[in-house]
Order: sequence, then structure tokens, then C-alpha cells
Amino acid sequence: MKNYLSMKTILGLGLGLIFCLGNFHLRAQTLNEGMKAFEKQEYSKALQIFSALQINNPKDGASYYWMGKTYLELENPSQATQIFQKGITTLPKYGLNYVGAGRMNLLQKNTSEAKKQFDKALELTQSNNVEVLTDIADAWLADGSKEGLGEAEKLLIKAKTLDSKNVFVYTSLGDLYLRQKIDELALTNYRKSIALDPTFLIGYLRVGQLYVKNKQYNDGAAAFREAIAKDASFAPAYRELGELYYLSKKYEEAKNNYRKYVDLSGNDLAARARYASFLFLTEEYPAALSEIDNVLKDTTTLVMLRLKGYCLLKTGNGPEAQKVMDQYFKLIPPQYILGSDLEYYAKILEKNGQDSVAIGYYEQAILKDSSLITLKADIGTNYIRQKKYDKAAEVYEEIVTRTPGYKNYYDLGKAYYFMKAYDKAQIAFEKMTTLQPAVHLGFLWKGNALAKQEDQENPEGKAKPDFEKVVEIITTNNTIEKYKKDFITANSYLAAFYFIKEDKVNALKYATVVIGLEPEHPQCKQMVEYLNKK
Repeated sequence: MKNYLSMKTILGLGLGLIFCLGNFHLRAQTLNEGMKAFEKQEYSKALQIFSALQINNPKDGASYYWMGKTYLELENPSQATQIFQKGITTLPKYGLNYVGAGRMNLLQKNTSEAKKQFDKALELTQSNNVEVLTDIADAWLADGSKEGLGEAEKLLIKAKTLDSKNVFVYTSLGDLYLRQKIDELALTNYRKSIALDPTFLIGYLRVGQLYVKNKQYNDGAAAFREAIAKDASFAPAYRELGELYYLSKKYEEAKNNYRKYVDLSGNDLAARARYASFLFLTEEYPAALSEIDNVLKDTTTLVMLRLKGYCLLKTGNGPEAQKVMDQYFKLIPPQYILGSDLEYYAKILEKNGQDSVAIGYYEQAILKDSSLITLKADIGTNYIRQKKYDKAAEVYEEIVTRTPGYKNYYDLGKAYYFMKAYDKAQIAFEKMTTLQPAVHLGFLWKGNALAKQEDQENPEGKAKPDFEKVVEIITTNNTIEKYKKDFITANSYLAAFYFIKEDKVNALKYATVVIGLEPEHPQCKQMVEYLNKK
């Protein structure tokens, strides 16, 4: 299975946080505590604070906005949408909740409705509120479309004009340039935010994330350690170090930093969920399952259900994996289903012997995420397993048209071979010999296909040059033991060919080789006994 899964895919970790940490504007002390908890990814604590604020002051629009953002970070979009709407209903003249509602519209690709919500927020603040401007810009940046980047740029230019010393404006500008692939300007703006406020921890994270993106791991680690030097309890910096060490394949150091991240987050559910995802990615599936089950004791999250289904498949428990994923699909809104969800479900169905049903899910996965086009090969393999060779050949023809590689021609050739279309199989295998003439496999299968097209009683020897090439390559590479079966196939054909042509010397030569490797080979054993009597 292609491991396109990453921290970002599963939980929005690592570099994905460049766009989801948001801006942390300071207001009243109690709200400030909630935002600080949000900043440190202590999401359970943040929700408690925002909830308490709403009880004490139901007309506090900011608490609804930040609670909605927290639910969004917890990948609970339906709850986030409800909270933003409740904030609008409770305090219709507070602009930021319209920003939150617009962001949810963008996530659902409802751009026209998002614009209405953003326009309402701008109208209420007379387009002069820097926080509203930057948060709308952040929503467009998260959208990532060409139109979105243009909208974000206009908003941020205005925000910078209004407040040229606002650190959040510069981090958002950095995000914009990062999206536009202008890394130098992104770094300049991130560093500007730190220059304006050396205690601004998010600035250090942005710098480090940019370095990690460019595989400058030492510089990235230095930036994260600067954040830790400013505040040793700043959990996200340890998470980023964990991500960095994971990418550097220093798994023990990665694990230690992730564990530190979880501990500093006060065993926050979201932090534990991220740690479980890390264990999954490092293929520690039993440990990941244990962590997931502990999280699920406290709360039912869609992300953990997803990951549990994935882990159960990896540990070979197909029936339980299917049960968990069925529950997951019942709960998650269709627009939030990942291509990988459909991919894993297809593989779970295959594991459980439901091959024909699995194909439909592979196809849905590709439609959901075009980067999963390589799953076409899995569909082909599935058809081969079902012995639907004509269907497999159709799939592989499509694959080689798009990616004419060695392995793809091999799969295509085998599909045709098994459906007894030996002439078409021969063409595919010949492509293999052209692409990799020093590898014996293409010659072997081309020989097999040609042999099937010959008169079995009086072969013309069409396959002879290819089988001779197999013998030559394997002998030259000294890989007879490794490819013994293939070596025997080639030599036994040549022995039979020369036997029919009454060339005793060559027939004995090749048959003797076969007997030396497989003494009880029926055809060659009989052949040697017969020829030795003559």
C-alpha cells in the first residue's frame, strides 16, 4: 500500500500546522488563558475555559469564536459550524463568528456563501479590524485556491497598512508567500514577527517549519529549540521536533519528543491522538492501538476511529477493521471522507474476501483523491485474483498508457498471458526487455508467450532466443540458486526443443543442467535416460 499517509493527512500535524495554528490575539485575561491553552494545543483545557466564559457571560462573542476554532482543530467540523452559528445568533454584531462560519463554507467548497459571511464580518467592523482582516486571510490561505490567495493578499496588505507592527499580520504574510512558493519572503516575514516580539513563539515555529519543509533539519531544530528556550512548557515545539526527527528517521528521538509533547499538553486528548498517529506512522501498530483505545475511552473522535480501522488492518484483524470503519463511515459527513479512508476500506474488504466489492472503493478513492491513481494497479491485481483477466488487461492498458514502466508492462503481459492472448502478452513482455535488457524476467515471460504460440509437437524455436537469453543473464550474474525455477524453465524448453530436433548433444546439455538442479524433473529425467541409451 502506498504510504502517502503522513502526520498532515491523519491529524494535520507537522508542516500542515503552518496554516492551522491561527493567530492568537490577546484580550481579557480569562479569554487570554483560553487562547494560550489553544496555542499550546491543550484543546480540552481550552474548551473548558471557553465554555465557562459562555456560562458567565453568554454575550461574549469571542468565546464562541475560539471554541469553534478549537473544534475545528479537533477535526469536528459539524460542532465547529454549530458553535460559530450560535455565536452569530447570540451576538449578531460580533464579526469574527461570521469569519468562522465563512471558513466552514470554504471547507465545504461553498465559496459564494463564504464570501457573504466574510463580507458581513467586514461590514460590521468597517474593514478596519486587523484581527478580522487577518483571520479572513488565514481562511483563504487554508483554502489554497488561486482566487483565495489573491483575496488573502489584498486583506493582508490592508491589515499591514492599519498596523505595521502586528506580529500576526507578518506570520500570515509569511504563510501567503509560502503558498506562493516564495520561501525567502516567507522566512523574512516570519523573522519580522520575531523581531517585533522576541517572545512570540509561533514565529519560531513558522521559521522551523519552513526549514523542515526544505529539509534543512538542523536549522529547523535550532528554531524549535529557540522556542523551547523562551518557554520550556511550549508543547508544540516538542511536537515539531518529533516530526523533524521522524522525517530524519531518528525514531527514538522522535518518540521521546512526542512523549514530551503529550506530557506537557496535560495528556490532552488531541495530543494523545497525535501521539497515536505517530506510533502508526512508525509502524508500532499494537502500541498505536493501545493509545487509540485509551483515547476512545474518554471520547469518540472520528480521527481515532479512522486510525483504529487502519491499525486493525495492519495487524491483520480484517473483520474488526471492517466493523470499525463501518461505524466511522456512518458518523463522518461525506465531504470529510479521505481518499485513504476508501483505500483502506478496499483493502479491508479484500482481506475479508470481498474482492468484487473492494474494486468499487478503490475507484471511489481515486475519484476522491487523484494522487491515488496508482491504486489502479491494486484494481488490476484484484481482477487477476478473481481470474477476470480481461478486466485486468483493460486496467493495465490504461496504466501503461499513463506510466509505461517495467512493472506495469509485466502486469499487463501476465493479464494477457493468463487470458491466453499470447500474441498481446508477447508484445508487453518485449517492452520489458527493451526497458531493462539486463534483467531476465522479460525474456522469460516473452519466451513463455512465444512457446504457447508454437506447434507443441514440432516447435519452430520462436522462443529459443529468449530462453537462451534467460540462461545467459542468470549464469553471468551467478544467480542460478536465486532464480532456480526460472533457470529450470528456460533450460527445460531448450532441452525439449533440441530433443524434438534430434540434436542429442544439445538436448543432453540442457537436460543435464535441469537434472542437476531438480533430479526428479519428470520431462528431463526421462529425456536423459532415453538419450543415454541411444
